[in-house]
Amino acid sequence: MQERRVALVTGSTDSLGTAISDELAAAGFDVALHCRGAKGLDKAQ
Repeated sequence: MQERRVALVTGSTDSLGTAISDELAAAGFDVALHCRGAKGLDKAQ
């Protein structure tokens, strides 16, 4: 069975959080984003 790697990134709409999310996704992680509002989440996607 293959292990699934999941990461939860808080503050994911700020510059550092966005960069971390991108790097984790590129490394094969399923990334869950957490932010204070939907406006920021739209930007992060």
